[in-house]
Amino acid sequence: MWCTRFTPQTLEELDYHPEANELFTHMARTTDLPHLLVYGPPGSGRHTRVMALIRAIYAVKTLEYVPSTIVYETASDKNEINVISTACHLELNPSEVGAQDVYIIQTVIRETASTASVDNKFKIIVLQDAGKLTFVAQQALRRLMEQHASTCKLIFITESLSGLIPPIVSRCFCIRVPGFTTQEIIDILRNTVDDHKLMRVSDELIEDVAHQARGNLRRAFLILQSFYYASAKRTVDISDLVPEWELRCREIGNYCGNKNLKPEQLEKIRGVLVQILKQAIPPDLILAQLYFEFKRAAQRQGLPTLLHQIVQSYTEYDCRLVSGSNPLYHLEAFAICCITAEAQG
Repeated sequence: MWCTRFTPQTLEELDYHPEANELFTHMARTTDLPHLLVYGPPGSGRHTRVMALIRAIYAVKTLEYVPSTIVYETASDKNEINVISTACHLELNPSEVGAQDVYIIQTVIRETASTASVDNKFKIIVLQDAGKLTFVAQQALRRLMEQHASTCKLIFITESLSGLIPPIVSRCFCIRVPGFTTQEIIDILRNTVDDHKLMRVSDELIEDVAHQARGNLRRAFLILQSFYYASAKRTVDISDLVPEWELRCREIGNYCGNKNLKPEQLEKIRGVLVQILKQAIPPDLILAQLYFEFKRAAQRQGLPTLLHQIVQSYTEYDCRLVSGSNPLYHLEAFAICCITAEAQG
């Protein structure tokens, strides 16, 4: 994929966000690397900078990724989790297994800390979606961070600091990687297309892709590559390349201002949400997309005074998603709250 093929490999190749790049360069030169917490929106280059940092620390040009599994024991049985490892680091997402993430944290860190790394340096563990770890897992992580600090360094990647407990945040050096502006995405896409002679594309289409990406550079490259392959067979529009589940969320957002919402329509909304969840789309991502569609509908209909109610409902149900057991209930309740707020406006 283009988003992987043209990813910068070294810290020197990174052109945007100079403040964050300077911090990563300083971390690569230090002899005592602290635990790192890298946070920012998706598609901002968090993972790219972390991988460039690891290459700089170990003075290697390439990292040979080896997919594998790690067996961990729970109170009742044994399970496995997929990990990606190199000679320099280990990468995994413990939040994928839900409440069992505490067992993964304990198993992985203890095993990694007990094995030697190349050049007798410390081993690095990269934890994706760290903000989604359970409270119990984060408590265990806090203790293990101190016990194995000399042999194992942790790099957390998350969207926000709000999902992490303060003891973990205080033990890390935090680096924020901001998202890309629309103009920055336009410049990056145009330069990449021209430098590598990928395709002939107009400035208007590049702008459409950048607006659809909403600050996510990875998403922008995926949309542009999808257009490249789809346009070879038929005439397509950028709006046609939006994922289907996002279009279904847009259907729900179009109910804004409907003062005569019928029970059949409520049943349809539930059915749409059920189908989206069956596609394994994360509930928090669905909630964020619903919020975006309701906000856009309110602005389109000239109802800016209701944006506060939509934002308030979003923050409330974002918290409920974390503590609740069935995401369908909270997604449906959020949609109804927003539609009701529009109807009362």
